[in-house]
Amino acid sequence: MELNINLLPQENRSKNILFKKPRLTIWFFLLGYLVISTGLLLWDVYSSNTKFEESKNVLEQKEQLKNKLKKLEELQKEQVKIENIIQTINNSFNPWVDYLILLEKTIPKEVWLNNVTGTEDNKMIIRGESKSYEGIVVFIDNLNQSGKFEKLIIEQIREKNDKENLNSKENNQQLFKTEVAEKLGEEQVDYNNFDSIKAEVNNSISENIYIFSVTCELKRSSK
Repeated sequence: MELNINLLPQENRSKNILFKKPRLTIWFFLLGYLVISTGLLLWDVYSSNTKFEESKNVLEQKEQLKNKLKKLEELQKEQVKIENIIQTINNSFNPWVDYLILLEKTIPKEVWLNNVTGTEDNKMIIRGESKSYEGIVVFIDNLNQSGKFEKLIIEQIREKNDKENLNSKENNQQLFKTEVAEKLGEEQVDYNNFDSIKAEVNNSISENIYIFSVTCELKRSSK
């Protein structure tokens, strides 16, 4: 059995131990601090790169969004232009269609129209023919009663002259021949067999025909 006896004085016995322990502890802490600092630095670098990439993606997405918004604004402007054009067309043509439909309803049986003209100052010029003065009076009264035609002015009423009647007779006879040929389905027709019908047509043509011209203003509907 061995027995170790420390012959050093009491104050010197633990001097080496007290000297070695602090050095080991300091090296341990320094090494741990170095490892932790390195890890934190690497993590900070990694986080910075990640945030940079995220920021870069956000900027790219923001730029793309700006481009899309710009295109959307351009499309909205084009849509407004198209809507304005459509509105202009509707304002320009739809009322005329309504007036023409109403005009057709006011025409008596013995009256027919040859020409209807619209002007930029919201006026309508109506030219036609009638078998009698009474037919013209009824037509004008119908226009007035409709409530859509105002300030009616009779520009002209006269009887057709002989030359105009002759032209009308020839035109109506040609039209009569065409209608008969279409009904029979034949190109050549012996018209002498239709004397009674032709006589009725000629008699209607020989009646007095009156030419008239009427100017009126169109009443716009209040919106």
